[in-house]
Amino acid sequence: MKTSQEKKHWFPSVAGIIGGLIPGVAALFNQFSSPFWITLNIVVIVLAFGFVVANVIGLAVVRYRKSSNPGTHDR
Repeated sequence: MKTSQEKKHWFPSVAGIIGGLIPGVAALFNQFSSPFWITLNIVVIVLAFGFVVANVIGLAVVRYRKSSNPGTHDR
């Protein structure tokens, strides 16, 4: 059985950042005139970039915790 440090988590990850950027940027550059598609684009942009921001913050927190853990420093 794997310990908590050996488990591979899907969040946060660089793939999550890239995976959120692709639909966000694609929706950002769509040119629709129908109110439905404009609203859908706004929802996709907010959700996709929110997912990107969550992954970036998550990666920063994980790196900060790893660097501030006294057991990982060489003495």
